[in-house]
Amino acid sequence: MKRSPAPEPVPAGIAQPTAWLDVQPIENQPDVGLIDLDVGEQAAIRFGLRRF
Repeated sequence: MKRSPAPEPVPAGIAQPTAWLDVQPIENQPDVGLIDLDVGEQAAIRFGLRRF
């Protein structure tokens, strides 16, 4: 979203996120079961499988 040609409110919202937004890093470890997926899709699946 930072690099896309998004409308101005999008990058502005990313630069100064609202209080309810909690940004979490994702470990980028290769997973052979996800090799055919896009990097963003892999990250989304890894995030969904995380235990909080």
